[in-house]
Amino acid sequence: KTHKMTAEISGKNNSVTIPALIKSVGSLIVNYEPTDADIYLDNKYIGKTPNVINDIQTGQYELKISKDGYETFTKTLVVKEEQTEISGTLNSAFSESNSLRASDMYNKGLEAYKKKDYTEAVKWYRKAAEQGYASAQYNLGVCYVNGQGVTQDYYEALKWCRKAAEQGNANAMSWMGYFFENGKGVTKDLQEAIRWYKLGAEKGEDFSVKALIRLGVSQ
Repeated sequence: KTHKMTAEISGKNNSVTIPALIKSVGSLIVNYEPTDADIYLDNKYIGKTPNVINDIQTGQYELKISKDGYETFTKTLVVKEEQTEISGTLNSAFSESNSLRASDMYNKGLEAYKKKDYTEAVKWYRKAAEQGYASAQYNLGVCYVNGQGVTQDYYEALKWCRKAAEQGNANAMSWMGYFFENGKGVTKDLQEAIRWYKLGAEKGEDFSVKALIRLGVSQ
């Protein structure tokens, strides 16, 4: 927790004693079905569903919920001092998606998106993205930027765009530059932004090219 104090400074050498900082903690409520699914925070096992986990240091974590026979659920979340609650149901591993290739899932997402059925689009983008399909990872990231079918969440947007960018998706590289330049979902870092813009520009991505010109940086 942030500590504030008043200190008197004289013309001589000054020494100020600051008490030990108090750890900021919160609680996480996980109401996910089916029961007895495994819960992990940053790949550390913390219990079974449903569960209330207290005294978690506040900050950003990668949540994973898994159980045999069900698709694993992952999400980047921020634990705050007040209660943070997440609920839902794991999808059966024996669903329609099992018979579909990642490209088919991605195309289903595109079809739903064109119809402005963003919830359905996100569902299929996520299925394809979890199988490593770069275009789906990028589109899912953009949905998180725009709050389409999901709550706007720049942390999630950056996570999925990074996965796509690391596979060579030029559009995702531009978004990575944007995130770092503007501090969206990450601490501002102009040099890192320029690095991503240059990678996007090398692939001819127009937004990256214009961003470098705007920043006065040569390719």
